[in-house]
Amino acid sequence: MKNIFIVSCMLVLCSVAFGQQIMKDNTVPFFGDDPAKKELNEYLDSHINYPDGIPKDSISLVVLMSIVVDVDGSLSDVKIIQSMGDKYPSLEEEILRVFNSMPKWTPHIKQGKPEKMQISFPVLLKFHNEEQ
Repeated sequence: MKNIFIVSCMLVLCSVAFGQQIMKDNTVPFFGDDPAKKELNEYLDSHINYPDGIPKDSISLVVLMSIVVDVDGSLSDVKIIQSMGDKYPSLEEEILRVFNSMPKWTPHIKQGKPEKMQISFPVLLKFHNEEQ
């Protein structure tokens, strides 16, 4: 039996400092060279380790993340703002570990200049068992 760990992530909620709205000539932070999040999904899929204690059945879990992408693209204030409760603390620790060790992101650009930005987004975790 082979465990396959698939991670999907969508950036759906963005918060801008001081309540300013994002205009279409500005960009939100993103990981890698792909604003469509494909590289983020691939990074998470290859770096999150399957922890002990997760059921061996096919399941899906969602964790709501919050991060701050600094002007230089580094991440700070990484936290889980809505968790799975006390069910899978080792998985939550692993998610935080991976985000805290990520390479730099492309920062928010406002009027041509990088700015610090807090973003919130769900991370969808799918675990599948396949028999070989």
